[in-house]
Amino acid sequence: MSSMVDPVTLEVVDNALYSMEKEMEATIVRAAMSIVIRDIYDFGIATLDAEGRLVHGLPMSGTLIRETFPLGEIHEGDVFVFNDPYLSRGEMTHLGDTQLCRPVFWDGRLVAFAAIWGHHMDIGGISVSGLPATSREIFHEGIQIPPVKLHDRNVLNAAVLQIMARNSRTPEMMIGDTLAMAAACTVTEKRLHELIGKFGIETILECFETSARRAHDAMRRLIDRLPEGRVAFTDFLDDDGVREEHPRLCVALEKSAERLHVDYTGTSGQAEGAINLILNPNRIKLEMWRYLINWIGPLIGMDHEASPNYGIFDLIDLTIPHPSLLAPRYPAAVGARHLTSSLIYRDMWRGLMSQIYPDRVPACSNAVIPTYMFRGIHPVSDKLYVSMECIAGGGGGRPTADGLDAVCPNANLIIAPVEFLETTYPFLVEVTALRRDTAGPGKFRGGAGVIRSFELQAPEAYLSWLDERQTHPAWGVHGGRPGVPGDAYLIRDGRTYRLPTKHDNLRLVLGDRIIVRTGGGGGYGPPWEREVEMVARDVARGLVSPETARAEYGVVLGPDGLTPDAAATVALRREMAARRAVRPVDRGTVRAGPPPGRLVEVEGIPEV
Repeated sequence: MSSMVDPVTLEVVDNALYSMEKEMEATIVRAAMSIVIRDIYDFGIATLDAEGRLVHGLPMSGTLIRETFPLGEIHEGDVFVFNDPYLSRGEMTHLGDTQLCRPVFWDGRLVAFAAIWGHHMDIGGISVSGLPATSREIFHEGIQIPPVKLHDRNVLNAAVLQIMARNSRTPEMMIGDTLAMAAACTVTEKRLHELIGKFGIETILECFETSARRAHDAMRRLIDRLPEGRVAFTDFLDDDGVREEHPRLCVALEKSAERLHVDYTGTSGQAEGAINLILNPNRIKLEMWRYLINWIGPLIGMDHEASPNYGIFDLIDLTIPHPSLLAPRYPAAVGARHLTSSLIYRDMWRGLMSQIYPDRVPACSNAVIPTYMFRGIHPVSDKLYVSMECIAGGGGGRPTADGLDAVCPNANLIIAPVEFLETTYPFLVEVTALRRDTAGPGKFRGGAGVIRSFELQAPEAYLSWLDERQTHPAWGVHGGRPGVPGDAYLIRDGRTYRLPTKHDNLRLVLGDRIIVRTGGGGGYGPPWEREVEMVARDVARGLVSPETARAEYGVVLGPDGLTPDAAATVALRREMAARRAVRPVDRGTVRAGPPPGRLVEVEGIPEV
């Protein structure tokens, strides 16, 4: 296979792989039973080569399968399953995510794997959904599954499925979602067989190798565009759910010759709580590609939809301190790792790259995937239920556009429909709305946060949650202001309690209300440079109050509260530009909140 396949065939095969993955996606969405996969879309799909290396799709690999099972023990019709974050070296980041791999054979030869992971509604542990807020070790978080065969030569290993189901609070969903993922893998097997039948096995395998070479060359071009030198950035988490500290994340990027070195030295040590992230080196390299292709790719005429794969890995070196928040020692807890990965995979890169390309990189996002999970006995069915809500936040302001309102930019997630929640679970969704005055002011403002209010309509339930950016707001850049942080409250018997950022198993009773208010994204550019008409439009839409329009944007509105006073606005903006500093990064003020594990009574009911 020394010669490269022709470009037309390569594009046809590449798009066929994309089409296969979309068909897998449609299959699992139609077949899955749980809200977390079917409605929230918490899953990922990929095509791997015979060595388990990523060829196409979301960051994933099957190298653990190849390491665990000799080639002679991998058969046509097998399906492998695992969820162990430590054995997989962070390929699966917590126990709630389970990966399935189905080998694809042609004429008795292993040629590929179809891979899919999905988040189960519940995997056991001290709290639901594999997302305990206060776990101290992984044994608190659910069942650990090493690589085993779920199917052996197309025969279901019922014992494995029974063990998984028995350890779940939602056994029917566990069985249904697992079998749905297994069924989705057969789609890739079938379509890949059709593709091989059309082009021939050697051509398809050559396409895999050529795609890797193309990704390698593309990554080299992206790296070449970066200037020589070193930049660094630091950010903070609110707490680890156990201790009243602010864990620190540090990253430095150094370009030297044709290579990149990413150094996480200075990051806090291993957390006592569940926010530890086993940072998989290949995963972070694939995330780096995503941002470089979006921010630098257009400068060199590169298609931002180009697919990364294993071809990019050898161009990037990593330094990760051990043990640390990013390299915990077994059996440290990792259930809430998504709070850390939200910063590592997105915000930290924005902080680095905004120093290199200030006219291309957005401000910080507040979309840290706040997750609120209810469990209890349904008063109608008398059965145990589990609900998981991922509530969006505001995106960061962009160099040429406002940040997106109500977004989860670092995950394949959507907000569950209110109609489904209310017809399935015993609570009323009182409010779902954008939150006024939360977007970080800027020439291009951040996205607005979200308000989501629930009222329990059952005698009893238990609520667990994981949240961030309540203490440390999403920072603005190049004169943009930080977004307003989030918060959450319990309303009971006329009294209001502010909730800590993370908690497990809070007992609720009939009529209790939970109000979740997510934060806004940081702004981009000085607010007084924002077009006056855009500020007036935000006021009319209810996203910005007249008071904020004046205090932050320098826009003075007339008696009707909507029409700008041109002369007064010009004068006020001139004054603001003269006395306000334009900071490269504006982190705002660290806001105090309840300590871990404690609810704090406050006056009044928060604005909804």
